Amino acid sequence: MTRQQAYTRYVPRIERGRDYWANGLKKQIANSDWAAITAELVPPSKKNAGGAIAKVFSPMSLWASSWSGKTISDKTVAMKTAVDELSEAATSLEIAAAGQQKDTGIFGIFGAKKSLDETQRKALAVAAYKKGVSAFNKYITIGNDGLGVSFAPIDTID
Repeated sequence: MTRQQAYTRYVPRIERGRDYWANGLKKQIANSDWAAITAELVPPSKKNAGGAIAKVFSPMSLWASSWSGKTISDKTVAMKTAVDELSEAATSLEIAAAGQQKDTGIFGIFGAKKSLDETQRKALAVAAYKKGVSAFNKYITIGNDGLGVSFAPIDTID
């Protein structure tokens, strides 16, 4: 796939995910709208379009891969590392939205769930949001490097 095709196909989807993270998610965390956050974490399937958070991972990985040829480039590796960081942030968001954290117990034998109070949920969600902002900005900065004049650089999250 040419760089132009990859940019045209994946960047608008990445930008939609970034915009949701920067605006929609921030408001939902502030309002403790855990149901809405949970809905945005649902992965796409044949029966479900998927949530904004879950839908961003595929285009991010694919655009990152477009920077490699026969060998995997350092740029691709760095961009995929940022995608992994975003995935970790989404996992933390999922725990905050569910309000329960799996308790490891003694040697992980007892798998009881530990409930989080509202303060803990919000703190975990805010930390996950900040980690996600950092991951998005890192990914975008790497992606914009060497983009060329024929492409519009992607805006980072303020």
